[in-house]
Amino acid sequence: MYRTRVFGKQHDTVVIETDGKHPHEIKAEDAIIKLWFSDGTVLGIKYSTRSKIWKNMWKIRVLNQGSNAWSFRQINNPTLLEYSDEYTVEAELVNYKIIPRTYYDGEDICDDVV
Repeated sequence: MYRTRVFGKQHDTVVIETDGKHPHEIKAEDAIIKLWFSDGTVLGIKYSTRSKIWKNMWKIRVLNQGSNAWSFRQINNPTLLEYSDEYTVEAELVNYKIIPRTYYDGEDICDDVV
């Protein structure tokens, strides 16, 4: 079984590291990246530019919790040098979609974003 780690890097890149594979980087400035995994996990990840508290940080939202083991490290102190939530799951990435800012509203990642 694969272990996959997801986190943001810089202001426009999401990194997906899977055991035994080269890291995959998704370039997506000013957008939500929606990720689907082999165990049913669905994540939304977004670089926050408007929030007063989480400005210039990568935030991850679990849209559907899959069946395999997982861990989720969220940024809980924006004054530290951390800049990204980090999600690890015992599953493989099967698909992703980049959703431009024009298709969502507000700072939160919404469940109904397709």
